[in-house]
Amino acid sequence: MRPIQRKRADRGKIYTRLVGSQFTIIEDVPEHRLAIRIRKPPRLDRDEVLNALKFDESWVEIIS
Repeated sequence: MRPIQRKRADRGKIYTRLVGSQFTIIEDVPEHRLAIRIRKPPRLDRDEVLNALKFDESWVEIIS
């Protein structure tokens, strides 16, 4: 997947461009929108996740 560049060019508009693409998507942005930033979460420990799911090796069958 190609990275996406987004920038606010003027009030009420966001311009989205896939890096390397030849077109731009222009989106209207509501004046009273909810703006959020999502931080990268910490890496999950595989064994802790499998234990939380009560994973059972019988769920998987190697066929080749």
